[in-house]
This record gives sequence, C-alpha cells and structure tokens, in this order.
Amino acid sequence: LRICKENLIELHKEKLILEFESLINDQKIPELKRVYDLVSMINNGFDPLERILHNYFAKTINDSLSTLDINNLDPKSVIDIFIKLVDNSNQLLIDALGNNKFFVSTLEKIYRTLLNDNLLSKSDPSLIPSLLAKYFDYLLKKGNKDIEDR
Repeated sequence: LRICKENLIELHKEKLILEFESLINDQKIPELKRVYDLVSMINNGFDPLERILHNYFAKTINDSLSTLDINNLDPKSVIDIFIKLVDNSNQLLIDALGNNKFFVSTLEKIYRTLLNDNLLSKSDPSLIPSLLAKYFDYLLKKGNKDIEDR
C-alpha cells in the first residue's frame, strides 16, 4: 500500500492540486471529493489545498462585494454576502472535504481574514465593523418591536 501511495499519488500530487483548483472553480463536488480522498492518503497533502480554498473564497467574496454600490451600502446586503459564503463553504466542507477538522480550522481562518481584508475594507478598514454594528442594531431593534407587538 505504501508503494502504491508513493507511486500513484505522491508522484502525481501536483497534478491533483492543479485539478483541485479547477474543480473548485467549477463546483464539481463529486470530483473534489475524489481528489480529497486521494491527497488525504499522503503526508502534507492538505497544505496546498488550504491556499487554493483561501484564494477561491477571497475571489468569491470580492466578486460579490464588487457588485455593491460603495456609496450606498446596505448593511443587510453585505452581511448576506458573508452568510452566503459561510453556507457555501460549509456545504463544500461536508460534501467534498469529509468535514475534516483541518478544513474546519482552515475555513475559520479564511472567515476571519476575509472579514478584515476584502474589497470594501481596503478603502475603509472600519467599514465592515460599522456595517456589522448597524445590522446587529437593526436586528435588536426589530426584535424589540416584535416583542412589543405581541
């Protein structure tokens, strides 16, 4: 088995990693799962996938944020983009990455990074925290109104 891993997986690791990048961009979940299964058999197989995931989600979030009007930002729209990122990445984690604890940790790091370093925060580092505060304030006020209405 060790010889098979070395000759069939380790020697083709770079090709598998390149394929992983293409598959994640195309959202081919069954094929991603197969690549994950293969690289999970070799030492340090996950390390390059972490970078690919980070780049993919950074591009996804920045592409979504770029569709917003920066002069007229609605906090809910921005929060919805981040919620969609979390939902999509969690689904990917379950369906293709075996809910692996390495990737759970990787996604947590990606979320922290993307909240603080994204297209909007480059122009104003306090923008995302401000939008989060406004959105939570709105939710709290809405919650209080719902309670008062009952």
